[in-house]
Amino acid sequence: MTHRRDLDGVRGLAVLSVVLFHAGVSGFDGGYVGVDVFFVLSGYLIAAAVGAGQATGRFGLGQFYARRARRILPALFVVAFAVVPFAWIVMLPGQFRQFGESLGTLPLMLQNFYFLSKLGYFGQEAEVQPLLHTWSLAVEAQFYLLAPPLLLAARRFGRGAAGVVIVLLAVASFGFSEWAITENAGRNFYFSGSRLWEFLAGALCAGLPRGGWPRLAGPACAAGLAAILLPVALYSERLPSPSGWTLIPVAGTMLLLHFGREGTLVDRLLGLRPLVWLGIISYSVYLWHQPLFALARLAQDSAPSPWLTAGLLAATLALGWATWAWVEQPFRVARVPAGVRRARAALLAGAGVLAFAFGVTASVTEGFRSLWIGSNGADRVALLNAIEDAERIDIAFGGACQLKAKALDAALRDRIDDCAARHGAGILLIGDSHAEDLFDMVAGPDRDPFVIAVADGGCRVASAREDGDGDGDDDGRAECHFRQIHDYLRDHGDRFEMVIYEQAGFYLFTSYDEPASRETFTSVPVDRAVPGLGIDAAATAAVAEYLASLDAFVPTIWLGPRLEHHVPLEMVVAGLCDGRAPVRPDTVQTFTRLEAALDAQAAAAGIDYLSQNDVVGYSFPRDYGTCGRLYWNDGDHLSDMGAQAFGARADLVDAIRRDSPDVPDDRAGS
Repeated sequence: MTHRRDLDGVRGLAVLSVVLFHAGVSGFDGGYVGVDVFFVLSGYLIAAAVGAGQATGRFGLGQFYARRARRILPALFVVAFAVVPFAWIVMLPGQFRQFGESLGTLPLMLQNFYFLSKLGYFGQEAEVQPLLHTWSLAVEAQFYLLAPPLLLAARRFGRGAAGVVIVLLAVASFGFSEWAITENAGRNFYFSGSRLWEFLAGALCAGLPRGGWPRLAGPACAAGLAAILLPVALYSERLPSPSGWTLIPVAGTMLLLHFGREGTLVDRLLGLRPLVWLGIISYSVYLWHQPLFALARLAQDSAPSPWLTAGLLAATLALGWATWAWVEQPFRVARVPAGVRRARAALLAGAGVLAFAFGVTASVTEGFRSLWIGSNGADRVALLNAIEDAERIDIAFGGACQLKAKALDAALRDRIDDCAARHGAGILLIGDSHAEDLFDMVAGPDRDPFVIAVADGGCRVASAREDGDGDGDDDGRAECHFRQIHDYLRDHGDRFEMVIYEQAGFYLFTSYDEPASRETFTSVPVDRAVPGLGIDAAATAAVAEYLASLDAFVPTIWLGPRLEHHVPLEMVVAGLCDGRAPVRPDTVQTFTRLEAALDAQAAAAGIDYLSQNDVVGYSFPRDYGTCGRLYWNDGDHLSDMGAQAFGARADLVDAIRRDSPDVPDDRAGS
């Protein structure tokens, strides 16, 4: 098959886009489409190789797979094993376990399925995975297993039959991808079946005769180049991938493949020496870029500075060239003595066995946890324990009238009657898991003796109303009891001095006009502000309306959401002792904007609103915790230690009594 210099330029452009995207360089927010370009090129080259080999009668599956192994595995294993000692230095055991498991999937070429089951491609945890990018190599390898036998079988019935098979499979794959987006966009990103159509688009180009319509070459190639460059500049992480949007860069690559020819302006641009050189070493450059940037982010717990980014880009190019020259090239030589071939095969097999064994061991030993503890100082071990100690633990106060419940059932009603008789009117907390945290903050031996929380994860007024009966569940987990609470207070409002409602703040946002979720925040790297946030007017109105209905029976207060950091605990803990824990840009401004909207909504409904942030004074990075003590068990829930620390800092119930005109001061002693 004739070597095409312009395709080296396309490779260079694709790898540059991907590298600058992962580096966080402005203007390359859609640089991930470079992987789609690679998939189309791979499909083209594999189909062309099969066709050329079949035409000459020299194509063999064994030789094909041997060439692919020599092309992919040596550099991959070198980079992966080179990362191990550096990952050990900067990672905590939980992170190292995941890294080890991903390394263990390399010889099986199942990385895409591993990451599919663990995390999304654009999330906070994804950007610190050194081997995340190898998912695309696994997808390619799975295509290599399928394509040659399929193409050989189809070509026996002629080129036309092969073309029909390719088109039908491509349409089916694209249709499946579009359906899978609605089921799980994150998994769709990694799934090889959702990507097959991109490879087949390239294979289709390999089967089309080139050389026709020379007058169209210039405009077609210009359109093709634009169809790649514009998505690189204009796309963002919020667009589903693969999807209909992916058709544009895929079609652009197809135009370059089919119409590319010497003499056009695009050919001269793609033939520029730096771009061609980058394309030639693109595989090794691709292998190195993600580990370097992931390790840098882990080492300094934040995005690299512009100067460090420049240094990492230079290192990526230097290591990419060295790996291409000293690893890729020697292994790609096919005609070597039999002894050398056997030695190379044994070396690759040994590396594969070692990688798999390393992955299994990392999983079984929880990231070599015991070894990690034994080889680190007391400060780092204390930080590790901080994460493990941050698990949710219900505080046991021993008071029969301070308790949490998930349902307002008959037993709880009897308990309320008894507590009201003993202590007078009490305090009722309602809401989701954040209301459970609120209980941990306001209850205690020296606090109000009669505090009841009827709260459960997922129980928010808006989600319950979406169920149609106010009693439904949220994603199948929590059965909420807002209607029962309303009816109970209507008949027994004298049992309580006040009702306090709290829920997770992130569910009161919209993301590009769709209801927000935790993933809205966790899918964005921590060094970037969350784009496209608005206030969910329907959700806030539903809360205000419901709380106003309770306020008719008992003074009801809407307690504003706490400041939510939405930063992975590993990143928090790594910088906790020296104040380097990252803080997402615009966190304070985002929640200040939300609180202003909630305050206005509450005022319009005639209910009291209290800013929890104003009373407690949450501030990051200060309120992540102290060295060895973590105040959170994830990006928005409090740990046991956090609830106690913030509860001691500010008495929210006392603040309500002081500030709410509907709660008489003379009830303070009840």
